[in-house]
Amino acid sequence: MLEYHDKVVQDVAACTCDRCQRRMTPEDHPDWEEKLSVAFSTGYDSIFGDRNEVEIDLCPQCVKETLGAWLRFSQSDWAAAIERGVTDSDAGRGKPADEVFDRLDAKYSDAARAAAQRLADLGGSQPGIKGAPRKRR
Repeated sequence: MLEYHDKVVQDVAACTCDRCQRRMTPEDHPDWEEKLSVAFSTGYDSIFGDRNEVEIDLCPQCVKETLGAWLRFSQSDWAAAIERGVTDSDAGRGKPADEVFDRLDAKYSDAARAAAQRLADLGGSQPGIKGAPRKRR
């Protein structure tokens, strides 16, 4: 038997930029995702002093204005995939969305029916799936 204890977890509710004092919250898209928070502990003989805690929070605008000359940019995997998809579509190498969704619907409907049949074979039932066998009473 598992035993549990209460655990308090704190989520960051807001962040204030240390440079411009702009306050950001999770509702501030995309700024919330692009804020920069750095925190580290210094060691012996550090240029920041011995055994200090160093922290900074910057909004995206301040990151760009202060670090922009040194930032390196690359495209994320999902952005590259979207770009390839758009290029393929523009070149006529794609399939119509209706055709793709119909194929996916058939594939997963068949899988759901097969799972429902396995469940029925074990004595259970799965309401809501067309063609699913029902539990016998």
